[in-house]
Amino acid sequence: MLDPKWIRSDADELASKLLKKKFTLDTAWIAELDSQRKALQLATEALQNERNSRSKMIGKAKAAGEDITKILSSMENMKAELEQKKQQLASLQSKLHEYLAGVPNIPDDSVPEGDDESANQLVSTWGQPKSYDFEIKDHAALGEALQQGLDFAAATKITGSRFVIMQGRMAQLHRGLIQLMLDIHTREHGYREVNVPYIVNAQSLFGTGQLPKFEDDLFKLRGDDEYYLIPTAEVPVTNLIRDEILDPENLPTLITIARVTAQRPAVGDEDVDASMETAERYARAAVENLDLLLNSVTSDQIEDEQKAMLMSTVHSTLGLVHSRRQDYESAEREYRLALNAVPRDSTTLFRLGLTYEN
Repeated sequence: MLDPKWIRSDADELASKLLKKKFTLDTAWIAELDSQRKALQLATEALQNERNSRSKMIGKAKAAGEDITKILSSMENMKAELEQKKQQLASLQSKLHEYLAGVPNIPDDSVPEGDDESANQLVSTWGQPKSYDFEIKDHAALGEALQQGLDFAAATKITGSRFVIMQGRMAQLHRGLIQLMLDIHTREHGYREVNVPYIVNAQSLFGTGQLPKFEDDLFKLRGDDEYYLIPTAEVPVTNLIRDEILDPENLPTLITIARVTAQRPAVGDEDVDASMETAERYARAAVENLDLLLNSVTSDQIEDEQKAMLMSTVHSTLGLVHSRRQDYESAEREYRLALNAVPRDSTTLFRLGLTYEN
């Protein structure tokens, strides 16, 4: 969602940027609606002030023993007019919000403009594409050919198209991969496992951008409430912190920002430098907070395994920062500190191996 203040103050610049996405922003309509909104808001506030003023007049008239019939009558008319203005304002704001909710985010200035994928620019490559002397099959064809694999026909019979049933060893592999990734990320990478609902409300899907644009692609439940099946775990997990402001000094927040920024792909050298500077700043802050935590009186309440995991993640992230700066000596030092905390951390071992290779 774009900042409404920016849309109002510089709609023409926004419209220009959105043309890159082939989206035409109706700036004249937005300006007209915003002008109506301001007028209604001022009229509503004026009526509220007048109502408050007349309420005080009633008190004074009563104290003086005067007739308040006319004042009460005018108050009733004012109440009805005020309610009408409020409804008009709510309707107008809802109309404006509905339109703006469908406005896409602006692309970065570095994104090339084009009508289709042929305008894409190759930024970088890694390795060489493999060539085979036989026909390549996709996972659906390979899975269906297995005796204990993917069964699309049975899934279509009991549910419909675009569904699949996994049987035997394929089902075991699926379950095993889920367990493997959960174990690795929670034990080695500092993630916390959560079990979230598969059904969410409309506000959650607005929060992650599926609504309003992709409503036709979602499974909606019948009933009075606007409930939907989630498309991915991203929706409920992201909405855990919806409408909240995270504390920048919070240790898990610092570590997450540092780790994500350090791994972020970069377009150019300047972009790499800026990302690494940000990642290092947050990682250093995390180290300081971690030292304070480990030396605090509440340190005993934290399990040793969790302390080691936090220490390993922070130093492994700093090692990655140094590696991307090609300072391999400093990178090795940080990776070894990480391995002192968690000796068999697979990610750190892999990164250390790459450092030796360089």
